[in-house]
Amino acid sequence: MTRFFTLIFFIALMLSGTKKSFSQCIGNTSWVGGTPVVETRSATGIILGTVQVNVRSQGSFASGRPGYSINTSAYGGFTYQSLMTYRGASFAAGTYTSFKLSTALDANYIHIRVSDIRGDGFNSEHQRVTGFLNGVSVPANFVDPQNGATVTGGNVINGAATTSALVQSSMRVFFTGPVDSIVVMATSLSDYVIVDLFARCDLLLPFQLLDFSARQNKKVIDLNWKTASEENILAYKIERSTNGIAWETAGTVSANHSNLPPKQYQFTDQQPIRGKNFYRLASVETTGRTQYSPVLTINFVTQDILRGVSVFPNPFKDQVTISADKNEKIKLIEIFAADGRLVKKITASETPIRIYTADLIKGMYMLQVTSSNGQQTLHKMIRN
Repeated sequence: MTRFFTLIFFIALMLSGTKKSFSQCIGNTSWVGGTPVVETRSATGIILGTVQVNVRSQGSFASGRPGYSINTSAYGGFTYQSLMTYRGASFAAGTYTSFKLSTALDANYIHIRVSDIRGDGFNSEHQRVTGFLNGVSVPANFVDPQNGATVTGGNVINGAATTSALVQSSMRVFFTGPVDSIVVMATSLSDYVIVDLFARCDLLLPFQLLDFSARQNKKVIDLNWKTASEENILAYKIERSTNGIAWETAGTVSANHSNLPPKQYQFTDQQPIRGKNFYRLASVETTGRTQYSPVLTINFVTQDILRGVSVFPNPFKDQVTISADKNEKIKLIEIFAADGRLVKKITASETPIRIYTADLIKGMYMLQVTSSNGQQTLHKMIRN
């Protein structure tokens, strides 16, 4: 994924030259979706040069829907590019369109417009628009109602006074803080609904993240990141969470003010929490605004001594064998990928234990063995 973001950024850079306006809205956006069927369908787009948007639409789709398109238009004196998804036939309450952003963005950069093409026989279509940051809802402001669109109880009601197909009702939604996902959900029976995610063309992101990684290094976690460009950045706060919702500052790194990109940064968390650790970057800017990076998750494992355990072969290919001293009783074996994902979990009974690993891709893994009394040992493994 990082290589994908890097490629997209440099394509955008070549197309945009040195001009700031429109550089993020021309020639660097793709919008690819699936075929219309009665289920959830997905599509992917790019906004602001490097921010990936994953969209999901759910419902009973008419022919040619859901549809995905790219549009550029003016609003409030600024030029916006929209990633548009449109859906139809009948959408029962609970069906939705959702947008997942790879980088949290605030109302300076993006907003949502919900529209309804009239002439379909429905007089009102209720859509609830909710933004989230790390799973916590962010309040929204509803503005610019067109042709009968109203807001009741937090729901956008699209209802024009005529059934002419030429009349479109719409409402724009701006969020009061950064969001990393947006859900537009039907709260009653709806039909042809268009949802646009608008991104401003004249604003550059404070920083464009090319790479962000975390790895355990004995008793600490090392974080590294690389940026392609920075504007008005004073520093980066490294924020940590144990649940992905409540965050604390683990440390701060001053911005690298050299002129040559890419810029590389490093931070070591000396006090990670045993188990899952969530990390994100938060920019400290001269403007007072904050941009958040995507969230990394890493499983931090302690190495209480579990004696008499051996793991072989290493490097491995199709099989790994774990043996233990006869005085040790193994309870659990877990294999983690380099990014902290749990890829295998085996409840042990007797040793030696053979684990088949032909389904694992080549690379580095961490194998954790847990005894019945809670002691653990950690082994770095290489899959050839």
